Parts: sequence; C-alpha cells; structure tokens
Amino acid sequence: IQGVAPANSSTMRLEGMWTYCCVQFPDFEILIQVHEANDGRRHIDEAARIWKDPDRPLEALGRAEITHEFVPGTRRVRSTVVTCPRAPGGSFTMRAEPVQHFYLNRGTGYGSSSTDWRNGHYRGRSWIDTYDATFEQLDREAHLEVVDYVARYQVDDGTEGIGMHETHFRGPFERCGFMTDDDVAS
Repeated sequence: IQGVAPANSSTMRLEGMWTYCCVQFPDFEILIQVHEANDGRRHIDEAARIWKDPDRPLEALGRAEITHEFVPGTRRVRSTVVTCPRAPGGSFTMRAEPVQHFYLNRGTGYGSSSTDWRNGHYRGRSWIDTYDATFEQLDREAHLEVVDYVARYQVDDGTEGIGMHETHFRGPFERCGFMTDDDVAS
C-alpha cells in the first residue's frame, strides 16, 4: 500500500514504570499518565481532574506520587495508590483495586515482538495468527507486557469510581524492587 510506512524495527524500549489511570467518578473524571525512568526522571507526568460541571475548569493536580503493591512472582499489580499532594484544595489520594486484567501486547496490535502483528502492519488478505499461552505463563512474562485492568477506585473521602488502570514495568525499576530486567515481586 503506497503511503504506509513499514513497521518500526528499532530497538528502542519503554523502560521504567508506566502508569495510566482513566477513572469515572460521580462528579468528575481523573486522568493520570506517568512514565518514570529508573533514575527518577519523568518523561510523561500528567495528573488532572475534569469536572462534569461545565462551569468548573480542568484542575491540574500536580505531580502524582505512585505506590504499587504486586502479585508475588509477577510484575502485575495487586493495588495502586496515587497521591497528588499539591492538588487544588489539598492533597488528593485514590486507590485502585484491579478487578480483571488482560495483556495489551498480545493479539491487539501493540505487540512487543517484531514477529507479532502490529497496528498498521498489513500481512495480506488471508493472513491469520494465533497466540497460545496460559495466564500463568503470561503472568511470568508480565515484565515484557503492558497490562490493562478494569479497576475499582476509591478516593480518600470515600467517593468510589471505576475505570481503566494500565501499568508496564520494563527493565530495572529499583523503587519497586526490580533490580534487573527479569526480577519479579517476592
């Protein structure tokens, strides 16, 4: 197809911690996006509250401090606490409790392997691919995967919401105890 660029085969990797939360609460939505490298630098750092009331402006919540608790033997989160200590009106904290997870990199076009089908990578009209793995195998390989969750959220004042929670821990991320590419939670 003319005008379609070939799939990117570079060796660039998203290393460190990626956390994304998009949450619907009764009166507002919360959007958190953080990509933090092992050395603490943040390449992406956004936290915002979007009010349902159109007369209320979007609120920048400041730097989000993120703490994850992990499922032992994996890099899959059991829970996450996000605190924005400089939020307008005072510190804002919410806790995410995953309900169900799936591996975004498997079969959706966001694959991490150069042999996986990728969004925009046309392989012909009759091309079919399958991926056969157990959840246990995928959990062991989670350090290679973007993991998406449907999650329940609760704000420190008791307000409850539901939304998407996405994480990725690639390579070493010492703050979470991952000293090498292959470390998992104990």
